Amino acid sequence: VLFLMLPRMAPWRAAVRRRALLTLPGTLALFSLTLGGADYPRIHDITTDTADPPRFVKAPELRGEAANPLTLTDEEIILQKAAYPDLQTLRTAGMTIDDAYSRALQVALMLGWEVYHQDRAAGVIEAVDTTRLMAFKDDIVIRVRGNAQGAYLDLRSVSRVGQGDIGANATRIRNFIEAFKAEGE
Repeated sequence: VLFLMLPRMAPWRAAVRRRALLTLPGTLALFSLTLGGADYPRIHDITTDTADPPRFVKAPELRGEAANPLTLTDEEIILQKAAYPDLQTLRTAGMTIDDAYSRALQVALMLGWEVYHQDRAAGVIEAVDTTRLMAFKDDIVIRVRGNAQGAYLDLRSVSRVGQGDIGANATRIRNFIEAFKAEGE
């Protein structure tokens, strides 16, 4: 309807209308994200181990001064446990630490994460994942430990900016766990 009216308008008004119509899809997408965000807690730091979260080694050097802190508050832990009770340590019965580390690295790369730190001896992998829509960067650390029964992995995903992540970090961890399990089948 608006396009039918464009020829009758002054040229500058037609240009303004065209620009408004061109930006409408992006505006609607952002608006829908904002509405959808109300369903998620306003936290940006998610981990599978809230008692002893994996610690970043290199991420502090790569994050800007304005980035979110890498410390979890008690309030964030309570919110996370309520919102994402399914996020738990990934236990791999019978798998060696070395095999679990190799598979974790393979899965991180398969998911398109940019791995920027590896320390096999410490069982640590750090990576960054860039979101498609807004190109936000989120840091991830994978910690691989083990005992005689097998290896176990903990993950942590932290958004560099924003008060909440609209569930992106929890989804990222779930996707990793699913892919890790699928690689073993």
